[in-house]
Amino acid sequence: MDYRRLFMAFAALVFLSVTSCGDSELDELPSRIQNFITTYYPNASVESVSDISSGYVARIRNGATLTFDSESNWVDINGNGELIPSVLLYDQLPTKLYEYLLTMEKLNGVYRLQRNDKEIIVTLHDTYLTYDRATETIRYPSAPSTVV
Repeated sequence: MDYRRLFMAFAALVFLSVTSCGDSELDELPSRIQNFITTYYPNASVESVSDISSGYVARIRNGATLTFDSESNWVDINGNGELIPSVLLYDQLPTKLYEYLLTMEKLNGVYRLQRNDKEIIVTLHDTYLTYDRATETIRYPSAPSTVV
């Protein structure tokens, strides 16, 4: 028996099953979410997908966790220690917020984005800021008051 040939066939089978697993995970998502992932994480493999009551959660292998609502809009992009792609920030953030991050030289320091109807929360390396969607104001959290 040629063990080398058997080993190579087994290795090829494992490789194909692993790579096709990522593709099938991506295929489980609505097309709008698939497009989002392939646009902003083009070389990534989707490790897992969860269908939750409020939408979907997609986990990128060795990368971000993306949460979408039932209408396929992102609500949480957690880089899990990795930076959020700059092109995603440019395309997905309101102009005023994007320009603020650009001016403050923080575009290469965004690790998480969260949004709801009222605000967008941008998590940076050692702090976060909020963007009020109605008033377009940006604020950093206030320091807790201290009692002397």
